[in-house]
Amino acid sequence: MIGNERREPTLDDLLNDPIVQILMRRDAVERWKLEEMIARVSRNRRAEADRLAA
Repeated sequence: MIGNERREPTLDDLLNDPIVQILMRRDAVERWKLEEMIARVSRNRRAEADRLAA
């Protein structure tokens, strides 16, 4: 498909979306806290995968 690159949106793309920002504001979700939680979950999943692979 020339000229039609499809890709998944990045986390930054999603968190910069105006609708997502409105929802986060309404739910009192702070971006930095959400990003920390996502990073922690990612680290834990990687560690678990490494543990299972050993």
